[in-house]
Amino acid sequence: MFDWLQIDRTPYRATVAWLIVLAGAALHFVGLEDRPGLGGYPAWPMIGWLFTALLVLSVPAVRAWTGLSRPAQVALVGAAGLALVSLISSLLGPLPVVVTSQEWPVPRGLLVAPMAAAVVAMLAAIFGALLVPPGIRQRVLSALAWATAVAGALAWVRQVLTHHTLRAATAMGGSAVIHVVFLVAGGVFLDRWRTTRHWSDLVGFAWCMVLLIGTGSRAGVVCLMLFVVLSLGSALWRHEGRRVWLFVAAGALAVVAALAAFVPSLARLFNFSDEKRSVNAATAWTAWLQSPLTGVGSGRLWPSAAFDTGLVPVPGAGLHPTPWGDALLSPHSTVLFALAELGAVGLLTLGLVTGGMVWAWVRRPRHRAATITALVATLPAHLFDTYLVRNLTVSFFLIFIFVLTQVGTTDKESPA
Repeated sequence: MFDWLQIDRTPYRATVAWLIVLAGAALHFVGLEDRPGLGGYPAWPMIGWLFTALLVLSVPAVRAWTGLSRPAQVALVGAAGLALVSLISSLLGPLPVVVTSQEWPVPRGLLVAPMAAAVVAMLAAIFGALLVPPGIRQRVLSALAWATAVAGALAWVRQVLTHHTLRAATAMGGSAVIHVVFLVAGGVFLDRWRTTRHWSDLVGFAWCMVLLIGTGSRAGVVCLMLFVVLSLGSALWRHEGRRVWLFVAAGALAVVAALAAFVPSLARLFNFSDEKRSVNAATAWTAWLQSPLTGVGSGRLWPSAAFDTGLVPVPGAGLHPTPWGDALLSPHSTVLFALAELGAVGLLTLGLVTGGMVWAWVRRPRHRAATITALVATLPAHLFDTYLVRNLTVSFFLIFIFVLTQVGTTDKESPA
């Protein structure tokens, strides 16, 4: 009667895996979060589509949860908790009123829709990764890395021709956020090279690093440097691969220095001063002091969807007044978002994400070492921009890769 529940014994799981790989490539050209009227977030039709997919995927994937490493379970519970707390806060918290030349009440739907989409997208990424059959996990990782490298190159060309800027970006995310995708894809290539010693994997890794630096993102440089430090330190500690990592470190520093010196648009790489971000951080701190336990409410300090949808005109200065001081149109930091809008509860969930990922890095298997190191090296990006509850396509990619590196680590996989 319930034979259909044994779906994990059919080609269905592999089909889902390869569809996700194709979607990963397509999203570099078709931005689900950048359509007119959707305001930077998937609207209710997109939420319905994702929720339907979630129901289909969850049937066999729930059982696979027990195959995840304990650190991954901690990190994913924290990530899902952050999104769920944000959703509950948006449902129950007070509604913001944006004041510019007049007062603009923000409807609750614009607070709830983004958080509902974040919850569903996160769960879909987790369940989708759990569905990938053990025998093709490495091939799926490799295919995603190649899709990122090739699609990133093509999208960069389109970016130059369309927007007349040298900074790399794709429809999946702008220059300020897409760098984490390039770093993680580079980690996948490096793991492959350590196994296969094939030159194409080194080329893929090098190209991903060029794409990362090409974004001109200061957060990207911080993440890259942390990746090099963690990798080099680990190699020195374990007395293995020291020459390789010294070469990688020297090469990364040389590329960063050369691009910053000779490409004017990338000179900002080492300029971390930003007056508006400082004002935004001070306002967030003031808001947290008023409500340290639960925050001021999701969307109350940064009603981003109101600006993104055009409901409220975007201030020319890029700042809008709030009861706690001037703030940017969006948090520009997962940490600030959790601190000011969700309070200590939000910070606790974010702490679980950080602690779980660091724990996963400490226990990393050798054949996934570079990928997991790259994922951990993306953690500083949460100080510079908002993930997990915004930039959902990038967040989906990171969660999907993380789960793939943490599920069934004792299973024997076929070589890619």
